[in-house]
Amino acid sequence: MNKISVSKYCIFPKISDYSKIDCIGLKIDENKKGFKIIFPVNYFPENYFENNEIKISEDELKENIKNLLLAIYKSNLSQIYDDKSRKYDTCPIDSIFWIIRNYIENGYYREVESVYKKESKGKIDWKKTIKNNNFLIDNNFNLLYPKFITKHFKYNESSLITLVHKYCVYIASDLFGFIYNLDPKTLERPEIDEETASKEFLLNMLMEEYTKSFLDSKKELLLNMIKILEWKTYGKSGFDMFSITESKFEVTFENLVDENFGNINDLKPYYPIGIWNINGIKTKSSCLREDSIYDFSKNNISNKKIFIIDAKYYVYASENSQKGLPDTSSIAKQIIYGESVSKKKENYEVYNIFIIPFCSQDTEKIKYVGYAYGDWRDNDKTYDKIYTFKVNLRSLINGKIKKEASINYISNKIAEEERYQKNYIGEKNGI
Repeated sequence: MNKISVSKYCIFPKISDYSKIDCIGLKIDENKKGFKIIFPVNYFPENYFENNEIKISEDELKENIKNLLLAIYKSNLSQIYDDKSRKYDTCPIDSIFWIIRNYIENGYYREVESVYKKESKGKIDWKKTIKNNNFLIDNNFNLLYPKFITKHFKYNESSLITLVHKYCVYIASDLFGFIYNLDPKTLERPEIDEETASKEFLLNMLMEEYTKSFLDSKKELLLNMIKILEWKTYGKSGFDMFSITESKFEVTFENLVDENFGNINDLKPYYPIGIWNINGIKTKSSCLREDSIYDFSKNNISNKKIFIIDAKYYVYASENSQKGLPDTSSIAKQIIYGESVSKKKENYEVYNIFIIPFCSQDTEKIKYVGYAYGDWRDNDKTYDKIYTFKVNLRSLINGKIKKEASINYISNKIAEEERYQKNYIGEKNGI
């Protein structure tokens, strides 16, 4: 089949469009007849375009779309887990993508049935052969069986699990087949409705099959089918049911930075918390939340160093200007983080980091910008300066950032900056 073109469905906002963009991701048209995929601002460099047409291949663009939507989906899920009052129509696109890839590689699921026959061809089942056959003894006292019972395998393509799998493959391809060049028109569309079996019945059947299966591949298939069936409503198709968007991409960017730069799963013990004292009764106020922390001692117990990382989804276009960089309130908050963590982790060197996105025209994935500090501080603590780095957003979304290499780059740049400042102050003071 011909590859399905998607570039005409994509929107690539420029920096000047930043204030006009109301969401990032897959947005359904108001009339629900189609969709648009809106990329983050400044995602692709300008030299990727010619006459407003993107010059990269369709396959590369589809890979970027897939990873962008997965990142937003994970972000939406994390917000649900953090705030139970928030609800999302969470199409399980991780399972959708898995089901499509699995179908392309392996085809439809087929139930394997064991069949036993009395013949010499096939794998002999000795237990059944001995139990169900009379034997003869030759002159050398060897046991002879006139017929063996052999084991064969038969595929049952009409099983209910196969029917549900075909249904899930069709639903998945109807939604996102265009990313994998899979046209749903070429697939069988199995009808599953309340007359075939209730949704509850099918889910119970799949879960029962999951609990008694010992094959990891089958268990993974069943789990992804369960997620799709739990979400999907009978009778609806296509993009009638959902969008995958985030308003300004800040939370997704924070999650991506934590995933690629942090190594502490539970940050709550590190939160600074204000205390009210009213008539001798102390009560906690709200807490401040760090975005991410990297603790070097997790990999090397003797390395007493911590990075407190704050992700800022800002548009920083020019290195000759501070426009697009964090303001004083963000700087002050970061210093509070550093002071709080240093009291909780004594004998540790605590450093503050800002990470902001940028768009690189080459292979550069991360770049040092400079540092910020507060004029109300003596700036004699390691956390008084907030070292700022740019990370290539496209590399971040597409999983091209190597955590250890990036952390080492940040660590080396901070060390260089500290040596430079020490030498500069020494020269200034005539030392």
